[in-house]
Amino acid sequence: CSSDLLSDEQLADLQASVDSIHEDFKAAIRSKRAMVADSALRGQVFSGKQAAAQGLVTGLADSFSKALASF
Repeated sequence: CSSDLLSDEQLADLQASVDSIHEDFKAAIRSKRAMVADSALRGQVFSGKQAAAQGLVTGLADSFSKALASF
């Protein structure tokens, strides 16, 4: 168990760092995509279609070459 390797203070510091990074990430998303719901910013993993439904992506492509062509 990782808690055996870290002290309570180290675990608290690590969690504080992760929480800070997560807040920065959410702020970055909100700065570009204001309509994204808080429920979509909890660290989940989404498929492309799910991400599009949540407003987290600009578009979807069904092939790598089509994705590259859009840039």
